[in-house]
Amino acid sequence: MTSTPNNSKVFLAAYLGILSAFAPFVMDMYLASMPEIVNYFSTSSSSVQMSLAVCVVGLAIGQLLFGTISDSTGRKRPALWSLVAYLIVTFGCIYSPSIQWFIALRFVQGLASSGGVVIARSIVADCYTGNELTKMYGTVSMINGIATVLAPVFGGFIAVHHGWQGVFWTLQFLGLAMVPCTLWYRETLAKENRISIAPHSLLLSIKHLLGNSAYLIPCIGYSMLMSLIIVNLSSAPFIMTKMGMGEGGISLTLGANAIALAIMAMASAHFRNQKFLMTVSAIVILIGALWVAVVLWIADSYWLYESGVLVIYLGLGALNTASVSLAMDAGRAQAGMSSALLGALGYLAGGISTALEGLSDPFITTPWLLLSLAIITLSLSIIPAKK
Repeated sequence: MTSTPNNSKVFLAAYLGILSAFAPFVMDMYLASMPEIVNYFSTSSSSVQMSLAVCVVGLAIGQLLFGTISDSTGRKRPALWSLVAYLIVTFGCIYSPSIQWFIALRFVQGLASSGGVVIARSIVADCYTGNELTKMYGTVSMINGIATVLAPVFGGFIAVHHGWQGVFWTLQFLGLAMVPCTLWYRETLAKENRISIAPHSLLLSIKHLLGNSAYLIPCIGYSMLMSLIIVNLSSAPFIMTKMGMGEGGISLTLGANAIALAIMAMASAHFRNQKFLMTVSAIVILIGALWVAVVLWIADSYWLYESGVLVIYLGLGALNTASVSLAMDAGRAQAGMSSALLGALGYLAGGISTALEGLSDPFITTPWLLLSLAIITLSLSIIPAKK
């Protein structure tokens, strides 16, 4: 890539990191406000939880939509469209007249915010190749990991002082701040590299990607990564509570795990052989999963449990950089669609894992899910990949 003042590496790293962080902020920032939202709308907790579920669905569908459009029109215009839609809908969330309106608008908010997530990955593939691509994905992953930590903590602080509407005003400000950055960004997808969004062309693009094992294998690996994270996040509070941890300790633990993932994602960007790194990270994840399973089966120790989880997150950090880099490098000819499928499959796998996690007690389901997902990840990593 030829560096310009508009698209300098520093600007792109910050801009794309924040764009990709829209998902954790939109999903997690209002979690601490849920009880207040229940009271505000005089509704049930399950109704407010539905607003999170539909947001995740919107994030999955929206990535397919914006990723496809960006391959045809370029990255800049759909990025601006998604931001404008996001700003309008977030404003609507603040002044929702009922819980039904709030749930519907949360779906559209997830849909709109997905534009930034999918386009951020596409822009990296437009601009970089090889080791430079890996390094940029490592930087973006680190920023995304930090956002994952900050979102619920920062959201809880705002909710205490300014209520749940204050959280959504903060999300509104975040969107507004990204508008001038998007206007400053210089288009990275040349007109000659754009593809048609006619149904026949789209089906051919999807068929090509799904038939490309160099893309499909790391793409499924990324889905396993999302599943492992969601299984841990959905089960850890219940497990640690039974082990005697309070809310403060649980928050600190989840934060430490996310920081470990972010640091390893950045550090692993310096490895040149990302396919080998994917295998190593899968082995580390399996070791951690075995560790956690044994602890949950025969022990009741927070420190032993957290040690195993920390090993898993170190492996996940490396897997994050490796899987995204390999998938987007293999699918760079259709970067928007490649990014869209990657994100949509990740959220779909995470949703299925959440449903499986809820079938029984976390002490029963968590060990088996972690082991199963780790074994699938390792199996994928040793399959030869060919375009």
